[in-house]
Amino acid sequence: MQITSSVTQMVQVKIPSNIRIIVEDTLVLMKDATINIEHIYKEGTSLAYYLANHAFEVEGRQLYNTFRELPLQGRKVLNLDNWKYQI
Repeated sequence: MQITSSVTQMVQVKIPSNIRIIVEDTLVLMKDATINIEHIYKEGTSLAYYLANHAFEVEGRQLYNTFRELPLQGRKVLNLDNWKYQI
């Protein structure tokens, strides 16, 4: 697996032990699983950014299971992201 060699190289660099433990545990979990890791550009994280800010504005926990459950502004953000990347 290509990602394993990249992560293994990272582990060989001097990093704090608490991060090393997390990386090593992750490698163990990845060994028997099919995992797809992709980079997402900042422009594609608009909804996550919106929801992180929204969490500070509301009291208690909010759970959105469907598109229709999102606040109007969140739906607008998601639609805009989808529109930009289908061109």
